Amino acid sequence: MIAPLLSPAVSDRIHPKSIARKKVLIVDDHPMIRLGMVSLVSDQPEFVVCGEAANAQAALQVMRDQSPDIALIDINLPGANGLELIKLMLAERPKLRVLVVSMHDESLYALRSLRAGAKGYLMKAEALEHIAPAIRQVAAGDIYVTPRFRDRLVFQAIQSLEGMGSPVD
Repeated sequence: MIAPLLSPAVSDRIHPKSIARKKVLIVDDHPMIRLGMVSLVSDQPEFVVCGEAANAQAALQVMRDQSPDIALIDINLPGANGLELIKLMLAERPKLRVLVVSMHDESLYALRSLRAGAKGYLMKAEALEHIAPAIRQVAAGDIYVTPRFRDRLVFQAIQSLEGMGSPVD
């Protein structure tokens, strides 16, 4: 009889069975993008893809059927756009974490996405390198935007405060 390479106790430490994997829904109208996102997400041991959708109506149905923890949503969708979908999803599932993954530059849609209820915004051009940390950050309840956009938001906040007068005046 050949012994297993790893004892069950060692195997469980490497791939713990008790880790609750976060369920991820991927919403994008391009099949190739969805396939790539499924691959990127599936490579992460703490996440499992529970469904895919090409439009808002299908996304809502998958959300109702699968109860994902996190939704990755594109802005451009047939029918209702991604911003409308975020609002619809959060109206039904307020604890759902949403990360927008879009081809559009952050300057166009990141703030709108956050105002709609998303917890993060990632441009598709940066997704390969940043998707896993972005999902982890959003899953933890934090907001994810690139450092460049975060700096811009801080600068804008400071600029708007300057019109209120100096706190030392």
